[in-house]
Amino acid sequence: MTSPHDDDGSLLSTSVVEGNDPKAPTPVVVEERFNVISKSFTFGNGDRYEGDFDLINAAYHGNGKFKWASGMVYDGAWWKGRRSGFGRLSCTDGSVYEGDFVNNNKHGRGILTRADGGKYEGPWVDDKMSGDGGVFT
Repeated sequence: MTSPHDDDGSLLSTSVVEGNDPKAPTPVVVEERFNVISKSFTFGNGDRYEGDFDLINAAYHGNGKFKWASGMVYDGAWWKGRRSGFGRLSCTDGSVYEGDFVNNNKHGRGILTRADGGKYEGPWVDDKMSGDGGVFT
């Protein structure tokens, strides 16, 4: 299945939003435009991004890897410039989180493995361990 494109080559993402106006005979259709290319950037501070980039919204969008000069690395899904979807975050303390992200936060199911081998597997909400997850050592 191919994604719909406009005449200018930009990707169209269409979603239906129910209107609140009882006089409106049909739902409102909202279109978002994306023109995604594969790109790499190196910033003055040493940070580096390699992956999909949306030219219309000037944001990381799709799959990509961001390496901070500090040594931290995120490799995974991006949505409008934010870590959103499945990804892997390797931190400078040696810990690694692999799982779901929403709006730059660990959110959903994920596994955090600490440098000492300790592990948490379970749900995350707004960057915090939550719910019925288990801590394993």
